[in-house]
Amino acid sequence: MSIYAICTHIIFNTNNFLPYFIFRPFYYIGCDIFIQGGGFLTIYIDVLFTVNFVINFVLLILTGKISKIKLNKIRIFFGAFSGALYAVFMFFPNIRMFYGVLAKFCVSLIIVFVSFKFTRWIPFLKTVFIFYVSSFVFGGVVLGIFYFTNAGLKYKSALNNGIFYFNFPWKILFLSVGIAYIVAKVGFNTYKKQKNIMYEEIKINFYNNEITLNALVDTGNMLSDPIENTPVVIAELDSVKELLPSEMFECLTKSDTINALSDIKNDVLLKTKLRLIPFSSLGKSNGMLIGFKSDFVIVREKIIENVCIGVYDKKLSSSDLYNALISPELINL
Repeated sequence: MSIYAICTHIIFNTNNFLPYFIFRPFYYIGCDIFIQGGGFLTIYIDVLFTVNFVINFVLLILTGKISKIKLNKIRIFFGAFSGALYAVFMFFPNIRMFYGVLAKFCVSLIIVFVSFKFTRWIPFLKTVFIFYVSSFVFGGVVLGIFYFTNAGLKYKSALNNGIFYFNFPWKILFLSVGIAYIVAKVGFNTYKKQKNIMYEEIKINFYNNEITLNALVDTGNMLSDPIENTPVVIAELDSVKELLPSEMFECLTKSDTINALSDIKNDVLLKTKLRLIPFSSLGKSNGMLIGFKSDFVIVREKIIENVCIGVYDKKLSSSDLYNALISPELINL
């Protein structure tokens, strides 16, 4: 029973589905809808509005946090309000313009646009997608609760123009919202964590020059500097070209890595930076990979000094998704 005071009670005639009005007590506003199996289910419109407002508000908060958007509670209030108002109108007949898929999609765009501030289309569409995923997760949680608790048999429900009305206690609503929030939050965080682990941005500093590479975190990369026993970063030769002095770059391009070291004659300090790294992968077995010791690298804002960079003269990724390989051990240093 609702706490709001409006005297008109709306009943839908199931033959022609036209509303007519009769007077009811002052403590609710509702409508009666014929449900499958016989009988009528009273739809309290203020309850319908409030339930949808609460759900939309929580979903928009969740969407904002996942999208890392600065939350404005006033904007979210109006976004949730517009969504709840739309849900109420969907229970009224003869408003066919609101029934279609396109109309529903446009309304969801309006809800997200009202709730958050955007300056570009791509972040806006990504946020709409996250809002949809969050909504689907919530719907799945509600159906799951109904399935495992047999609440669907105990509490009546109605479907009209794609809007569900569940006649269940508030505690089930808040339980569903809470579980859906946790499931969606954990799911998105897990996905994000896996995505972040897979690729890392790495900055390499050498002789006061710095480059930024996109590195794949390769659990199979067990290469280590034979002198200092530290993890080795493998980088494409072309990607480090701008970082290296011309004499060293020419040395690294030669196929005979052993004799190439003797070609550097002018800079003794430069020679001390060169490394020969034994490996048995990257298309060779018992091979030697030539590399150099960087001044430092930056991974996840951590500065790691004297990291060895092994140079590979072919493409590491055929689709150019990354141009370096790093081991998880380097990230955890």
